[in-house]
Amino acid sequence: MTELAKLTIEKARDGLRKKTFSSAELTSSCLNAIQQAKELNAFVHDTPEIAIKQATDADKTLSKGDTPSMCGIPIGIKDLFCTKGVASQAASNILQGFKPEYESTITQKLWDSGAVMLGKLNMDEFAMGSSNETSAYGDVVNPWQEANNNKKLSPGGSSGGAASAVATGIVPMAHATDAAGSIRIPSACCGLMGLKPSRGTSPGGPEFNNHLAGIAEEFVITRSIRDLKKAFQVINTNTHFDQSSENKKDFSRIGLCASENSSELQHKLIYETANKLRKLNFQVVEMASPEKLGADSQEITRIILTAALAECLDNFEIKDSEISPLTASIAKEGRAMRASTFFSATRGIAKISNNLNEFFGNVDVIISPILSDLPPKLGFFNFNNEDPTSHFTAMEELAPNASLANVSGFPALAMPFGFENGLPIGLQLMSKIGTDLSLLELGQKLDQMHVISKISFNRLNI
Repeated sequence: MTELAKLTIEKARDGLRKKTFSSAELTSSCLNAIQQAKELNAFVHDTPEIAIKQATDADKTLSKGDTPSMCGIPIGIKDLFCTKGVASQAASNILQGFKPEYESTITQKLWDSGAVMLGKLNMDEFAMGSSNETSAYGDVVNPWQEANNNKKLSPGGSSGGAASAVATGIVPMAHATDAAGSIRIPSACCGLMGLKPSRGTSPGGPEFNNHLAGIAEEFVITRSIRDLKKAFQVINTNTHFDQSSENKKDFSRIGLCASENSSELQHKLIYETANKLRKLNFQVVEMASPEKLGADSQEITRIILTAALAECLDNFEIKDSEISPLTASIAKEGRAMRASTFFSATRGIAKISNNLNEFFGNVDVIISPILSDLPPKLGFFNFNNEDPTSHFTAMEELAPNASLANVSGFPALAMPFGFENGLPIGLQLMSKIGTDLSLLELGQKLDQMHVISKISFNRLNI
């Protein structure tokens, strides 16, 4: 992998401003990196003609001095989102050749900020998974490998292509979405930084359909907190949230908890993190995990995802015989759902938001594991079954209480906090709705204080 391709956004922006290299050179390096890492299967389509044109235009803009924040920075886009004139298939065979005539609002924001599109990223089919093994394009591979073990690992999902591409060094930033942990789970699996922002932060367009009843947000996965902050400035559409230094809160009261389903390793990491934070004069409270809120959130998420999948497949007139048996069975559950069941779930969203707000009590941030254990091996999920219950149960076993941040609407930041047997271990920092920048500030502070583990991306097996 060339060194240019491995730059963070911050370092890439600095090099572009100083004219150490051009956007065209940086983009070419990333396009070459895609070809070198084909075995990881992170990209489903690369778009070199579009990328070089956008990079050339960015270089012209850069020469004028006053530039948009992402000017000349190459990124990848999750295949779930429409990009005008470019294949957008949600990793499904049945949508092969579909090229939308419009641009998603979030991607348009990125192009307006000067970003360069390298192509579309692999994902679970219709985003129905947490391991990126249901894609019509095949499994995505986690670039990390367990020491002395040749078995391939899952990058997490559904934004597994995004995480694999960023962790490998193909691209400094990748677009992703999170409806049940789909930013945070891949970030934890691949040792990256990922933010599921507050409800209402990302644009959700075009037409602002709110097709997942407000539990999903769009954002990015990166290799640094500073890069997340840059992306937040571009993507955030809610002017009521803390956008200025005057509104930021100094988070010092930390609650720590681990789900009952978390492994001994994760409990140990929470304990070690508590000791580190106390030595740095943070007020630390060890809390019981909100298991009931987590279980209720998982059930609400299941109701919304199954109903949304049924609507999507019916709108495209996709037959059960044209998709995987598991996807078909999940959609069947959505079609059979009573309207009162879905309405009850929407009321549950408001209740969980209120109850989680009370759960915070006297703490600013709650830190907890994202995964129950180390990143899973490919094959962790059984996709040959036709039982939605077993699938959603496996999702919860992999990432206990991950849906809580989605249903409550609270922001949740994934960060790497340690290593075990050569693999990254991630924790989640969650704060109250609308405090995203304060949460990112705390993450950056923990980074600078060496509470989190530094990742050397040159160690990756690529």
